Amino acid sequence: DPGHGVVERYNVASSDSLMNSDWITRLYVDSGNRVWVGTWKGALSLIDRSAGVFQVWTNKELQLTVPHFSPFSLVEESRDVFWLGLWEGGLVKFRLEGDSLRLDRHYMPDSGKVPGDVVYDLKLDKGGDLWIGSPFGLGLLDDPNGARPTLHVFKSDRGFTRLADDEAYALLVDASGLLWVGSS
Repeated sequence: DPGHGVVERYNVASSDSLMNSDWITRLYVDSGNRVWVGTWKGALSLIDRSAGVFQVWTNKELQLTVPHFSPFSLVEESRDVFWLGLWEGGLVKFRLEGDSLRLDRHYMPDSGKVPGDVVYDLKLDKGGDLWIGSPFGLGLLDDPNGARPTLHVFKSDRGFTRLADDEAYALLVDASGLLWVGSS
């Protein structure tokens, strides 16, 4: 709390936090001013300070079969509806329903809806399309909620759409709608 000079710690050593890993892979603030925390080989946690809530979910609660559950990216589609990018776990869409997360979709590379099993970053553009930063190229999932979403992958060898490198680490959609891509 900057106004009072108080630091609140959330870590494995804190008995109140329920954290299962101190290796933080993602921090995200949603439209309800709740903080989502992704941890390496750990969990997805939700901290709602106004309601005094701290919740933790693992791959078991989402009923995901993945090598390990490491949330690396998160973007809010609408109130309580999110897209989650995992390390070696692909792309997940889920809903927060009370104290539970409900899995809507899970895409692995063989689905043709995600460039690879590692997702570094996610952004929704003004048209509702989902941009996917990955080590396997920049993905664009057209109409991600439609019956047949289409994946387009942009790589370093594609003419005028060429990226500096296949790895798209960081994504930003600015106020004008322009997509910025950070790569190596």
